[in-house]
Amino acid sequence: MSLKKKGEKAELIVCEYLKKKEFLVLERNYDRGVGEIDIIAEKESVIHFVEVKSMTRKTSEDNSHRAEEKVDDRKISHISKVAMIYLEEKGLSQEDTDWVIDIVVVIFERGKIFVKFMENVT
Repeated sequence: MSLKKKGEKAELIVCEYLKKKEFLVLERNYDRGVGEIDIIAEKESVIHFVEVKSMTRKTSEDNSHRAEEKVDDRKISHISKVAMIYLEEKGLSQEDTDWVIDIVVVIFERGKIFVKFMENVT
């Protein structure tokens, strides 16, 4: 499976995962030049800006690479900038709106799929 196809599949899996957890998915692939947010969702009046990462592990013992480590301070900064644009476009106050940045890792391993959800990573 190509990286692009794996990424698209991971985003679909995360959308379904979030819906099962009673999130309302508001946007996918929200791009405003300074960066992109994979998924924007809402739950209990909190807006979640979700970064999706995917990886394939050939064996369950191979823990040498963690996809969430690719979401560094620079990436968080870009997501925050795009989040501010989103809030402004929707007429929401940055100070009065509860929002968080989440990372969701989808692991493809031996025909199985695992989802790791890390909420409010900032």
